Amino acid sequence: MIDYLATFFLTGIGLLLSENLIHRYAHNPLSGDLYRWHRIHHVIYPPSRPMSQEYINKTKGNVFVQYYLIAFGYLWFFLPHHLFFFSTFQITFYGYLVNRLHQEIHTLDSPLERFKWFHILRSNHIQHHIEDSKLYSISVPR
Repeated sequence: MIDYLATFFLTGIGLLLSENLIHRYAHNPLSGDLYRWHRIHHVIYPPSRPMSQEYINKTKGNVFVQYYLIAFGYLWFFLPHHLFFFSTFQITFYGYLVNRLHQEIHTLDSPLERFKWFHILRSNHIQHHIEDSKLYSISVPR
């Protein structure tokens, strides 16, 4: 049981750190395809129009998935198989939640608007679209 708790905790910390670092890296032209893919999102949602009635996605696929696959590859070699599958589920679920939350942040009249925490996350993310150089994490309020 302690091995699952430790894996859950360490994977969670890794996810929070990697979300911030990968997003920060997506703003660096040296990241190549990741930068070009992410710039499309910032063009679709400029500071003057950070939300739309429905979420607009004009990118093909999700380049962030490549980084998830790299993480899975490393975990395969470092974790026993039962913890690898546990961690893989946690990473996949977290990725889905962050992506869904991000879509709701850019959607007008989101069902999540009734929650105070959502307004904080939305405000932070819209501030990120205004000032590209800060507030990279979608899921952590500041």
